[in-house]
Amino acid sequence: MSFPSSFESAEKYLDECTAFFKEFRYVFCHQNNEVLVKNVLDHINVCNFESVDVFDKNFDITRLIQDDDYLKRFFFTWDRLQVHFDDVEEKDFDNDIEAPVSPKKRYEVLNLVNEVVNICENYNCDLLVDFGSGLGYIDQLIYDVADYKVLGLESNDSHYDSAQKRQKEYHTDSTSNVKFLKHTVKEDSHLKIAEYLQEVFPDHGQFCVIGLHACADLTVEAMCNFLKMPDAKSLAVLPCCYHKMTKDGANFKYFPLSGNLKKIFEKHDAYSFTDVSFLRLAAHAGSEQRDLYEKVFSLLVRSILELYAHNNGLIIKRNKRKAVRMKGKKDFETYIQDAVNTGYSLIPKPNPADIQQETCKNDEIVNGFNMDELRRLWWKISQGPLFKKAGIYILMQEYMQPIVENFILLDRLLFLKENGIEKCWYKKIFNQIVSPRCLALIAVK
Repeated sequence: MSFPSSFESAEKYLDECTAFFKEFRYVFCHQNNEVLVKNVLDHINVCNFESVDVFDKNFDITRLIQDDDYLKRFFFTWDRLQVHFDDVEEKDFDNDIEAPVSPKKRYEVLNLVNEVVNICENYNCDLLVDFGSGLGYIDQLIYDVADYKVLGLESNDSHYDSAQKRQKEYHTDSTSNVKFLKHTVKEDSHLKIAEYLQEVFPDHGQFCVIGLHACADLTVEAMCNFLKMPDAKSLAVLPCCYHKMTKDGANFKYFPLSGNLKKIFEKHDAYSFTDVSFLRLAAHAGSEQRDLYEKVFSLLVRSILELYAHNNGLIIKRNKRKAVRMKGKKDFETYIQDAVNTGYSLIPKPNPADIQQETCKNDEIVNGFNMDELRRLWWKISQGPLFKKAGIYILMQEYMQPIVENFILLDRLLFLKENGIEKCWYKKIFNQIVSPRCLALIAVK
């Protein structure tokens, strides 16, 4: 199980995790772009940190705990709750993907294929069912490497069509053994899967359910269908995008999942502080490619736009997926020019209230944005303690993230155990530097 040996049970571990999250909930309970609007950084009350350079590359936040009860409580509990997984053994692969994919994608596909082939050999599976098969890279490689039959399930029309097109062009020898089904996975998909398998692979034996980056609800739906399919012997799924899970009323449909965690949520009133932002923190591992100053700058420049809109009774609307490309942007003026010209638009609130405009007669207006007001807001932020506080805030998020993610994953293990699956565990199958989503849920009936 994925909890420290110092805890006598998973339930004790989850209970202490929940109390920890409750005490330090401001670290995750709002979207990061709301940290100024919600005054989140006011909670960062660290003693004697004015003389510390949090942006020094050698800065270690844990050094502050000797003089500060606030951080001492955080890191004492954090240290108790940490979970360590064995490092990934790097391998050389004889096979490769015959497609122009990124190094990250290639690495993930090759490692997952290696893992599931070992599982199939150990537990006598001759077929794989791929939940979210995408363009079919994994499915074709599994057939090439181990000669297993594969059924790929894909809901996206474009991916489904492309997988079939690639098969006809590059993998003609696999057409009898690698099949693709256009299907949106739901809790009752086991019926459709069983029917289709009987049609295309009538003599199949036990099979393994797999999924690379099974987004949002897909991991849990794969688990539920795995439980309902008698011929499904094993499961190997890598979850991601927890924050995209659907809600059933006020709460998430699949979180908490286990009966044990539901009781703990009731005890701590945890439904009130484990919303989308909590799940988003679990999904977003820290980026080692950016230094702390870049992360703080990115956090605060976006937060300034949110604060500006809030102060003026407006709503910020993103015009494209990446509203502003942050690479190379380390000064406010460069960022704000891109933001107001192409990145964001302003729309009025239906019932604006508490408007606190700071306009002057000769202010520069660009696409409805008062540039001088934005500059005045930025100057206030940059001259005060908020930059350092934002650095502490981000570091606390990065320390908390793996505990939040493990909390969600352990809930899923408990759910499987509550449903009779004794052999279930998490295994790190990717190098975390290459792929932050590195833990595979493995289960065997």
